[in-house]
Amino acid sequence: MTNEAELASVLGHESGHVAARHSVQQISQAQVAQLGLGIGSMLSSGIRQYSDLVGTGLGLLFLKFGRDDETQADQLGYGYALADGYDVREMVSVFEMLEAQSRMSGGGRVPQWQSTHPDPGNRIKATQQRLAASQVDFDAKQVGEDEFLRVIDGMVYGENPRQGFFRGTLFLHPDLKFKFRFPDGWKTQNGSDAVIGVSSAQDAVIELRIAAGTAAEASQRFLAQEGLQAGPVSKRDINGFPALTGDFSAQSDQTTVRGTASFIEFHQLTYQIMAYTPSDKFASYSQVFHQSITSFDRLTDPDALDAQPMRLRLERAPRAMTLEQFDTQHPSSISVDEVALINGMGKADQLRSGQTVKRVSEARHRSSPSE
Repeated sequence: MTNEAELASVLGHESGHVAARHSVQQISQAQVAQLGLGIGSMLSSGIRQYSDLVGTGLGLLFLKFGRDDETQADQLGYGYALADGYDVREMVSVFEMLEAQSRMSGGGRVPQWQSTHPDPGNRIKATQQRLAASQVDFDAKQVGEDEFLRVIDGMVYGENPRQGFFRGTLFLHPDLKFKFRFPDGWKTQNGSDAVIGVSSAQDAVIELRIAAGTAAEASQRFLAQEGLQAGPVSKRDINGFPALTGDFSAQSDQTTVRGTASFIEFHQLTYQIMAYTPSDKFASYSQVFHQSITSFDRLTDPDALDAQPMRLRLERAPRAMTLEQFDTQHPSSISVDEVALINGMGKADQLRSGQTVKRVSEARHRSSPSE
């Protein structure tokens, strides 16, 4: 995006999903219920306070809104942005950007969002129809380009590896200096308070988070929850770090869940790893769980430890030139096509002398596995 009005239309769209309760409707339908674990009722309320991603983040990994929902969210977002004083003509630019992103994917591939979102061209047409039917003086509305660009100068572009990043299913955290491997083929997500992996069959979960207190305190608190049946706890080292591990089971409305919880002390923090599945599948996943839990180890790869994010940088065109010429003089760590995308223009478009242009500085970390 290139201005506040574009951002307002996107935030308005997402707020529209909330106001129309699209997530609630989807979670109540079979789409999420198809998860073999039974989202929402899988665990007791006591366990859920330690595993809130099960009911939210895990569901969102597989949650997709239908096209009717997306169309309604567009309409609501248009109204919200307009009511907040923004020039909603800029909403068209957002859809043009999405359309350009589709073309960039090439080779017949389409972005993931396009499987459920209306075609950007249709969304442009619908927005233009709303604009044509409006009696609003859009010239008096706010665009906010300069304000927007000032805020994003230096912003992280893409994911910030300092907060943890994946190489395949290997999770690396430079700031906390640990690594952890999820099973091959699992779907993973790095959330704000936990890292989670879900089996390809959607019937098993492994999640890693920081727990309060020592390993002994965290394990006692977790395993003593009402509605949870805990097995014996064993004390062992995992790659040289003190750990406590025990099996547990819990009855839900739909099934009995069985799992393993491990609490590892590392660098004055306690890491809680929970791995669980319906009880009738625990035997088949037991070795997989063990391999992941015991993969927790110190991160020693210098490249990963020094990983730095890409960042947006603002530059001024030294003279009139095309964006492609500018990219040659001020190269980015992304393709010139992507540079054009984030600037809302074509690579052959002319820049004015002194015009502000976004570029992306290079990240420092390899994407290929080294550990």
